[in-house]
Amino acid sequence: MEDNVGLALNWKEAFELNQCEVVICHNGVDAEIFLQNETFDLVITDLFVPNNKGGLHVLMTLLNMGRQAPPAIAVTGLLTSAYDSEDLSLFESRASRLGAALRFEKPIQAAELVVAAQNLWSDDQQSLELD
Repeated sequence: MEDNVGLALNWKEAFELNQCEVVICHNGVDAEIFLQNETFDLVITDLFVPNNKGGLHVLMTLLNMGRQAPPAIAVTGLLTSAYDSEDLSLFESRASRLGAALRFEKPIQAAELVVAAQNLWSDDQQSLELD
C-alpha cells in the first residue's frame, strides 16, 4: 500500500522481475479489503497516507489476523518530513508493536525491498522447518 503511484509501480516492477505477483492499493481502506479477501505472502505498507487510513491501520488489520497474517514491511518518508525525532520514535515504536517485521525510510531502492522480502521469506521457511 503506497500512495505514490510512481513509487508503487517501481516496486511492483522489481518484484515482478523476481517472479512475484503484486497487488497495489493506495490507501488503508482498500488494503483492508484486499487482506480480507485475498491471501498474501508479504505486505509492504506506507505508514502515512494523506487524508486516509495509512500503514498503522494496515498493520492493525494484520495484527488482528493473528498467525494467518503475512509478514509486513513498513516504509515512511517521515524522516525527511517536518516531524521531529520524538514523533518518529513514536510511529516507529507503534509500527514495531503492531508487528512490522522491518521498517525502512523512503526513498528506498526497489531492489532493497526485494532483498528484504526474500530474507523474510527465508526466515519464515526456516521457522516452519523448526516447528
